[in-house]
Amino acid sequence: MSYCRQGNRVWLSVCREAIQDLTGVYVDPPPARSVLFLMWHVPAENEGGIPFFETSQGIWHDSDRPSLTWAILDDGKLFASYSDHNEGPVVTFKVRHPQEAAELVALYRQSANLLQRPPDPLANRTLGELVNFYALIPADKGHRTFPLDDLPLNIDCRFASNLSANLLQRKDATALNVSARFLNSLYPAHPHRRSGYVLSPTGRLSSAVGLNLARQSKSPGAHLLVVPRAGICSPYFLSEAINHDAAVAKEVRRVFAGAGSVHELIEQLKGTAIRIRTDLWEQRREAAEREQQRDHWTNLQADDARNQVIHGNPMKGESDGPVSS
Repeated sequence: MSYCRQGNRVWLSVCREAIQDLTGVYVDPPPARSVLFLMWHVPAENEGGIPFFETSQGIWHDSDRPSLTWAILDDGKLFASYSDHNEGPVVTFKVRHPQEAAELVALYRQSANLLQRPPDPLANRTLGELVNFYALIPADKGHRTFPLDDLPLNIDCRFASNLSANLLQRKDATALNVSARFLNSLYPAHPHRRSGYVLSPTGRLSSAVGLNLARQSKSPGAHLLVVPRAGICSPYFLSEAINHDAAVAKEVRRVFAGAGSVHELIEQLKGTAIRIRTDLWEQRREAAEREQQRDHWTNLQADDARNQVIHGNPMKGESDGPVSS
């Protein structure tokens, strides 16, 4: 999956609009094609200050900084700087969807006191309760969406078979042979692509914003689009749950591998279990915590490996004792 230049500009444009929708604050257009800059100052009524997540302890606290500056790149990287003069810490994030970036920015506008509150218990939900499913079908002008949540059993057999081959990315998949009248009866995909993801048989979610679908030769006719339900599921949490929760990803791969038709695929995906907080802000907070703790653990492992190289790593059989520095 790749992003073209136009797609990158669209990514930042969707991100800017989403930030404005979530925060109610006007955001200036990006001064450059590939980066968006934001600066938040602590409002007088924001008791508790700008929050900072301490990864080593797994707690939120007041950063004691007067402002937070964001640099958002069109490849999904975000840099949050806790200083006006490059003296404070910089926290790095990597997201897939512009909606995720907007949720992160909005989360850090919450006061530290709010983020320190204990979370509600996790609830057992299914993927079908959290998202809507669509087939993303190419048309003469853009793409169209074919709803899959309540797929009738009596749809045309040839169309259903070809659609299944595309969504399951089988080797026999070919372009969908449908009439222009049928395509024109479907809704344009633009709104759903701005808020949704393409789900692949590998169990990975990719942002549908700016995604160059034409380069995916394994699926020439349709892709599976999942759209988080507004007010129920945070895109940031959904991405974390599917892309980084081993159990969820394994189940998604199992469903794709075992499904024999589009009906089986959707029904089994809808039944995939996910443990999630009920409150949207708590979903966003948990996603941010998971990402930062995962990066913290990765950095610790990298430091350990580097230290072994610097101080010498004995070969097997040479020494079983500690290495002297």
